[in-house]
Amino acid sequence: MKALTMMAAALCVAGPLAAQGPGRMQQAGPPTMDELATRLKLTPAQRAEIAPLHAAHLKEMEPFRETARTEMAAVRSARQSGAPAESVAVHQAKARTAMQEIRQRSGKWQEQLSAKLTDEQKTEWKRWEDERRADRRGRMPGSGRRQG
Repeated sequence: MKALTMMAAALCVAGPLAAQGPGRMQQAGPPTMDELATRLKLTPAQRAEIAPLHAAHLKEMEPFRETARTEMAAVRSARQSGAPAESVAVHQAKARTAMQEIRQRSGKWQEQLSAKLTDEQKTEWKRWEDERRADRRGRMPGSGRRQG
């Protein structure tokens, strides 16, 4: 349970993560449209199709990300103030629910994106997502994995 809480906190409130080599910083959330276009080598036509989907996804996700950030801040505050475990658990549950929504909706977004990509781009997208996931895991305190 603690690992899940830490994972949610890292995904929601962590600062930018170095993900694409020296000098490149990336946020924990979805990549920007420019990052997608560059990394996946999108054609102008693909970019025109994907950009509105991407913008809608970001707009849809923001309330859930904000809820998760707020609730994880409440978890930290409650723990630091010595609040009862029940109080902490309420905030953890709300953060968990928000993160589940994010995962579910992100899956739908990835399906929409995938439908617009070539097979080569789909392979690169999968490779990129695996890199991003590994990078997030390697940077999470309490994940049991080495950092650095």
